[in-house]
Amino acid sequence: MDEIDVLRTLGRDVPSPDARAKAVARTALLAHADASAAGARWAAPGRSWGRPGIRITAAVAALATLALIGTGLLPLGRGPNPAAAAALNHAADAAAAQPVGSAQGYRHTKSVGAHLMGVGGSSDRPNGVWALVPVEREIWIKADGSGRLVESRGEPIWFGPADKAAWIASGLELPGLSHSDTTFGPAPSGVAPGTPQAWPGSLYFEDVDALPTDVAALRRIIDERAAAGGGSTDYERFTIVGDLLRETVGTPQLRASLYRVAAGLSGVELIGSVTDRAGRIGTAVAMTINGSSRGRERRTLIYDPGTAVLLAEEDVLLDKVDWVDADPPLVIGHTTYLVSDIVPTIP
Repeated sequence: MDEIDVLRTLGRDVPSPDARAKAVARTALLAHADASAAGARWAAPGRSWGRPGIRITAAVAALATLALIGTGLLPLGRGPNPAAAAALNHAADAAAAQPVGSAQGYRHTKSVGAHLMGVGGSSDRPNGVWALVPVEREIWIKADGSGRLVESRGEPIWFGPADKAAWIASGLELPGLSHSDTTFGPAPSGVAPGTPQAWPGSLYFEDVDALPTDVAALRRIIDERAAAGGGSTDYERFTIVGDLLRETVGTPQLRASLYRVAAGLSGVELIGSVTDRAGRIGTAVAMTINGSSRGRERRTLIYDPGTAVLLAEEDVLLDKVDWVDADPPLVIGHTTYLVSDIVPTIP
């Protein structure tokens, strides 16, 4: 790609030059320039906190959709996309430039979103019946598994009238409003946080700061996790990168390495500048999988272009499927991260 080609593509990713978009426009410009310089190289072919029993609302979107799609998923695309790779490497630089904060205290995350909730299949609905359930979540967690989890669910959002009717016909209770506020003590000495205990036990804590920051070593660990999950694809690796960026408050160097791993994945595309559900300007990257008869699904990560902090995630169905009474494109899960920091105490 020469300089003229680069100029022709700039308008696709850069928003109108208003004051709010200046930082994002600069990021896109640098991404395209980097991609142009290294295009020959890149063009060559090439999951949440919580006690296991209560992590459904934070993980159900990812787990349920993967279970529905099944085996044989193939990421769309051939090798790393130059523009996406450049943007993600630029995000890595932004992450690495952030100050290193204290690792002591409670990792605190506040989020809002909506996740899939479903019931088992029947003869006419072999893939089950599903609704989108709004969730507000706030968590504080320490390395010993102690902390607090506040979670509220809203009324289900039905994709279509047939979905609600099928749920009622199943004989199961409809999901409704609920609220919980639970304080967790530390795991007993010698017991890993999150190990099943007498309720409320302790929260599951993954020490992401113990992960290697060497990109090749981190990629090997992500490869192992993808293989262990039965989905050794770049889509699964992309999902794991998102898992490790959310509710973790990892060190700047770890986050930088995660973005560099994502930059090397086949099928990642640069969506460009977007506004998240909280009204913040972010840069979006995405990956699409082809689930054959199940249709295509696109997973999107949105991050702050200045700090590389993860702002939001979204899952969208791009094809008509038999387990949802609605036409695509259809959002089947989203989470917006409002707060991610480390605090000394629990309120």
